[in-house]
Amino acid sequence: MAKPEDSLRIVDELPELNRSVLIYLIHFLRRLLEPEVMKKTRMDIENFATAFGPCFFIPPDDVNDNLEKLYSNLQSQKKFVANLLNQREEVVNMGGGGGEGGKAGISSKAKNLTRTVSTKFSKWQEMSMKKAAARRRVLSSKKQRISDAAKEEKEAKKVQDMLSQDQAEAETDGPGNQ
Repeated sequence: MAKPEDSLRIVDELPELNRSVLIYLIHFLRRLLEPEVMKKTRMDIENFATAFGPCFFIPPDDVNDNLEKLYSNLQSQKKFVANLLNQREEVVNMGGGGGEGGKAGISSKAKNLTRTVSTKFSKWQEMSMKKAAARRRVLSSKKQRISDAAKEEKEAKKVQDMLSQDQAEAETDGPGNQ
């Protein structure tokens, strides 16, 4: 499966829902390959293909018994994903919306799936950010209470030291020493 056309043909032959999910994932991974994101993740197409290639396939039962076959399968999976990532526009234009070979654009099911996943992801991200902010506030509050308690303890220690010093002075300046 070294040719990009082979990868596209395989995607085009998938059932519509599987194709829609795969198209969405490839689109999402391409967003992670934008230069500003790549600076942070330090992941290029090769790395994403290596990481996600095995996620798109169910390995044969006997693959674990033969390391050469396992390696060969991993390389094929990696090449398949790399081909799709390199040909994002062709992949996104697949989708079974009618026309010849199902290439009239992303189908309405794929668009709905993308919209639903994006909406749920946005809600999850917003909720996660709110939870993180709340955790930071709680942590900050705990740190402040600990700091305040440490200050109070330090002040109490100063008062205790002063009282001890006054008591020691009073004993040395007692009635018999005057």
